[in-house]
Amino acid sequence: MRFSSLSEWVDWQQRLHTSSIDLGLERIRVVARRMNLLEAPDFQIITAAGTNGKGSSVALLEAMLRPHGRVGTYTSPHFIRYNERVRIDGMEVDDASLCHAFEQVEQARGDTSLSFFEYGTLAALSIFRERGIDYAILEVGLGGRMDAVNLWDADIALITSISIDHTEWLGRTRESIGREKAGIMRPGRPVVCGEPDLPVSLSDQARRLGAPLQRIGIDFFAEPLGSGRWRYRHRDGISLDLPTPPRLPGRVQLNNAASALTVLHHLGRFDPETIRHALENVSLTGRFQILDEPVDTVLDIAHNPEGAINLVRNLRRYRPGRPLHAVFSALQEKDVPNILGPLSPLVKSWHLSEVDSPRAIPLETLRILAESCRLPEVHVHPSVTEAYREAASRAGQKGTVVVFGSVFAVGEFLLHQSERLESNQEQTPPV
Repeated sequence: MRFSSLSEWVDWQQRLHTSSIDLGLERIRVVARRMNLLEAPDFQIITAAGTNGKGSSVALLEAMLRPHGRVGTYTSPHFIRYNERVRIDGMEVDDASLCHAFEQVEQARGDTSLSFFEYGTLAALSIFRERGIDYAILEVGLGGRMDAVNLWDADIALITSISIDHTEWLGRTRESIGREKAGIMRPGRPVVCGEPDLPVSLSDQARRLGAPLQRIGIDFFAEPLGSGRWRYRHRDGISLDLPTPPRLPGRVQLNNAASALTVLHHLGRFDPETIRHALENVSLTGRFQILDEPVDTVLDIAHNPEGAINLVRNLRRYRPGRPLHAVFSALQEKDVPNILGPLSPLVKSWHLSEVDSPRAIPLETLRILAESCRLPEVHVHPSVTEAYREAASRAGQKGTVVVFGSVFAVGEFLLHQSERLESNQEQTPPV
């Protein structure tokens, strides 16, 4: 075995390839062939792509499918532990299984260089094969057409929202981005789309492939009813009144839930009681996640303009009238002015920090970008932890702190919170 611990494997993989993002299927196909992973699997694959909403849709699907068979889920990125990326029946895969899978990848890799995401994708698919799952839910890392998970044919493609993000790799228009997302479609296989304003490039690709396209607002519907209820309708005649997911608030989450239900409909696994139970209990880290800290705190990985707009809608609805203090950080390719702009009218003070990532925007650059937006009060801090401490001090008991932007920012906050809780438990004498 090359390394004895999961952290050693992960650290090494992050340095293995020349670039942290390097789209393409040639390298991973070579290694997958050596690992005999290119043969059609015994399980069904649902591949999820989209600018926003992938994680929520995957979490909903996982919860709804688990009563119907063994479910393997592959997502990214992680917040604290690498294990968050690979789950079987909702449980994170243990360190030993991941290390074993990494060694299998390494034995097959030879002199082929793999990106961090490619390495993890091969390990996840290897684990899924060994565990005898019934369904694999694969979340696209970036784009779709050239993403590592697209090496495997999706039985059902799920496409959530489509907006401007990752323009360096996907193009600068919704049409070009839609074309990349459409790359996960397969000839004759269903496509479920939760984007109401569908790019022509995507619908054209479905038509060329003869892939049956199901569109929200045309083929299926998510209708708010008020009082914590909503209705799912499908043109096939299905109509079901359901609870809104209490831990996934916001109108956009109803679109995600309706899309997940339409996937279930295609799979023939549409069970109302299972669906209700899943909606009432599903949760997801960093998606308008409300914490009962000493200070009211909201975590959200809104990292593009569409995500920021959805965050504002949720803040106006669920935190009306409360003074807001924001902790923010971002990666270099992000459209910072159009992320900060929607929140500007709501936020009293801004607390910026640079996260621990080679792609992080340097703190001084972040400050200049924020000041160019004419934000009311901007402070810079050496870490997310210190930024949060100052924001919480200003918020007090009547305000709310919003930690948002990069996944790394939310992850750093959660790691500090976890360490603080562990420290408090160690210091508490036994009763």
